[in-house]
Amino acid sequence: MAIDAMDFEMAAAIRDLLK
Repeated sequence: MAIDAMDFEMAAAIRDLLK
């Protein structure tokens, strides 16, 4: 579960950067 949470946060950060 911890990995999933980290992956989700990472994806959000990348999305924000791309946005």
